[in-house]
Amino acid sequence: MRKVKTWNGGAMKGGKQWHLCVGATSVRQALELIEQAGFGHMGAHHFKDYYSPCWGNNMQDVEPTIGVWGYLDNNKHLDAPPKKLV
Repeated sequence: MRKVKTWNGGAMKGGKQWHLCVGATSVRQALELIEQAGFGHMGAHHFKDYYSPCWGNNMQDVEPTIGVWGYLDNNKHLDAPPKKLV
C-alpha cells in the first residue's frame, strides 16, 4: 500500500472560495479527488504552485487518509471543522 501524502490549498466552487485539505497517494489522484468533490478540473502545475504539502492545523484530529476535506474560506474557518467532501 502506498503512503498517503497530504496537501492543503484553495479552490473555487459556486463562486465561493474554499480551503481544501487533500489526502492522496499521488498528485494525479489528488486532482481526481478535487474534481470529484465538485471543484472542476485543476491542472498539475496549478496544484503544485498553490498547494502546500501539509495536512493543516485544523486537521490535527483527523488521521491522514485518502479524501478531500473543506470549508468556506470566509475568515471564520478556524471555528468550523472541515467537512469531508469525498
